[in-house]
Amino acid sequence: MIIKKILFTLTIILLACSGLWAQIDFFKEDLQFELNENFFTVTGDYYFRNTSDHDIKATLFYPIPRDSILGSYDSANVRGPSQQKDSPITVMKEKGFFFNVEVGEKGTACYRVSYRQQLLGNKATYIFTTTNTWGKPLEEAAFQLTFPKNIRIDSLSIIPDSLQENINAYTVFWTEKHFMPGKNLVILFHEEEIKDISQIEFRDKNTFLYARITPLLIPGIAAGYVIRHNKLGVGLIDYIITANFHYYSGYHESYGLSLVTEHFKNWQAKGFFYRLNVGLEYGDFFEFLEESGPQKMKFLPNITGGIGYSFSNNNSSSARISVEIGWTSFLARINLEFLF
Repeated sequence: MIIKKILFTLTIILLACSGLWAQIDFFKEDLQFELNENFFTVTGDYYFRNTSDHDIKATLFYPIPRDSILGSYDSANVRGPSQQKDSPITVMKEKGFFFNVEVGEKGTACYRVSYRQQLLGNKATYIFTTTNTWGKPLEEAAFQLTFPKNIRIDSLSIIPDSLQENINAYTVFWTEKHFMPGKNLVILFHEEEIKDISQIEFRDKNTFLYARITPLLIPGIAAGYVIRHNKLGVGLIDYIITANFHYYSGYHESYGLSLVTEHFKNWQAKGFFYRLNVGLEYGDFFEFLEESGPQKMKFLPNITGGIGYSFSNNNSSSARISVEIGWTSFLARINLEFLF
């Protein structure tokens, strides 16, 4: 019986959305989340555009997640444009509710939806992935989460862009363009007084394996371990410990260890970063000012700095390219780096 109800609900959602895709766009949302130890409150403005030459009336389903630690919801309310006096909500279900949408010819309409959900454990969830049933990304999406200072966020499935501190609470913000969510917002938390804003960590993954290929200038490879640390208002730092091997036939062969830091301005570890490398290499080094060729085995410092660009994949992996120069037997390196 439960499976039949779920299939029936999903069928209604798909039929409703498939009939609207060609004529109505869901193109923008502005969401406000409030979290405390007992409740998760959602207030959202959802924007629809009618691309047809006639008025559109449709019924949509608004899903609310339920499981053993996500309790029942209450205070559900939908407010449409000012000319609509009746409540758009038509049917209430355990896992969501149906509401009517009306958008005039070639017009737009904003519907404000709100509800409060009881939390039976240390998790809150908001369903984003149903946006995909519209077949196109949102042009704009902005959302924010406010939580009191007696709650510590253990992880957020979507890393925020910025944070604001108030007297008794923190608020984190997200701003997205062309937003096609691949996952829901999942918040894990526990009660703990937070006094130092810089120590808040949101990530569910802060350690990575590391590999580096140096295909140009002095060829080499490296492998190591990454510890990620993000400080609010400062950005993000990856601390990397690596074992290195460099080889250039007839001129150079060395082994070494390095401590590398890569500094980002944002929490997603995307975009440009600057890189500092401190290490020690042991090997036979070609002396450019000498004509005698390779020298005896010896130690030389490996101290470089540089810049790079990172392509991140939802905090789970990344590929990077970087260039570094400095006091080293190599003079310069171009690196391909991988975190996973």
